[in-house]
Amino acid sequence: MYRSFCDHYKSLYSKSRLFSGGITKPSGTDSLFFTWKNTDKDKMVLEMRADLLEEYIAYCVKEINTLLSAAKANMPPDLWTVDKSVPGRMLTTTNINALLICLRLIIERGTISSFDTYRKKFSGLKSFSFKSYHSSQYNRMAEALYKKHFG
Repeated sequence: MYRSFCDHYKSLYSKSRLFSGGITKPSGTDSLFFTWKNTDKDKMVLEMRADLLEEYIAYCVKEINTLLSAAKANMPPDLWTVDKSVPGRMLTTTNINALLICLRLIIERGTISSFDTYRKKFSGLKSFSFKSYHSSQYNRMAEALYKKHFG
């Protein structure tokens, strides 16, 4: 039943990877599903409830935006860009993936919080050695971010 649910909603939501793993999967203690307080959340999976799926997507967007906005608040505005000509730019695949994995670590270790708390925790983020991590070193960077700012 779970597989047909995933297949059904993947096609409805532009082949979304929402349920294939990562921070939004509907299982595990490192997923936003774990922190979602909706008492009917299991019905989203068991009964294929589109209304609950929409609510869950909105919750995930809110939580991800909260963390990313707090990181952004601690970075010089000119570095919050995808422009490859800007040295030390923050919006790279490696950096964003590391921040999302850091959120998974935050969830797993029970410290999911508000924008203000994340903003305080990320103070000094601009001095983090982002340049020390390249390409697919998302996990290493996430662990280092977590240890420095949340550990």
